[in-house]
Amino acid sequence: MNPEKTEEKLYRDSCMPSQLKKSCANFRSEHFELQDEELTIRPTKWLYLSWGIFLVMGVLPLVFFFLMEGIVLPFLLFFLFFDGIAVAGILYTILKRRPVFDFRAGMFYPAGRRPGRKFEEPVPLDQILSLQLLEKLVSAGKGGRYLGYELNVRLRNGKQYNLLNHGSRQGILEDAEILSEKLDLPLERKENPDRARDARKKNSLALTIVGGCFLFIGGIASYQLCVMPLVNYTRSHSWTETPAVIRESRVDTSRGSKGKTHYHLRIRYTYEWKGNEYSLKRYDYFIDNSDSGS
Repeated sequence: MNPEKTEEKLYRDSCMPSQLKKSCANFRSEHFELQDEELTIRPTKWLYLSWGIFLVMGVLPLVFFFLMEGIVLPFLLFFLFFDGIAVAGILYTILKRRPVFDFRAGMFYPAGRRPGRKFEEPVPLDQILSLQLLEKLVSAGKGGRYLGYELNVRLRNGKQYNLLNHGSRQGILEDAEILSEKLDLPLERKENPDRARDARKKNSLALTIVGGCFLFIGGIASYQLCVMPLVNYTRSHSWTETPAVIRESRVDTSRGSKGKTHYHLRIRYTYEWKGNEYSLKRYDYFIDNSDSGS
């Protein structure tokens, strides 16, 4: 038996018996908005920004490849994957049914209220027993973990509904205090200060290292695949057309790990510019160190 997993299970069972969600974003993804005696839950700009990053990561390379009048299928599928995640995330964020508190009517709508559709019956506000602020450990993969928080409402009949679920302790505390004051109900906080402090210390260094690695690798990949090709494409509009002589051209084949045949274009040509002869193998806008001059 893994001692670390056993410790985590005991921690979860003892400190978070009413946990409704297993995972959450590690930033403030939603917040309360109070207007005209009605409290609703809205996505934050950080949530839209996160989906926007995925969308840009997919759209810009596709635009670049379109300008180059050619695209490789693996690249197309890779960037369409990011676009698919972004579009699905944006649609889910917009269409998600979120709870609503109507203080003027004295009603709580667990799944929001939209004309013609009812997933949950509205609940009178006096049937709400308490609010629960719970702390949890969220797995980030490969041993990484971070602290998440969820704000739940508990009814007198024993039912519970999740209101907020994200990784910002300060943000969820601010919203919890607003709702607690409006409902005039106690806020039950189930946290483990010592474990929270240890988790922050342990994960801060790990997240910094992992984030730095991703940033470094992503920066190099972006430079090679997007930045320099786009710069070369822009520069090509001012290049002078020059006659060239093709010295060699062929198509090489290779076998992939699954037996699929891959084809590779090999080409070499020469041209003269200002009295110097240059030999190149490049035929697109990607970085190539095979250029030479004499």
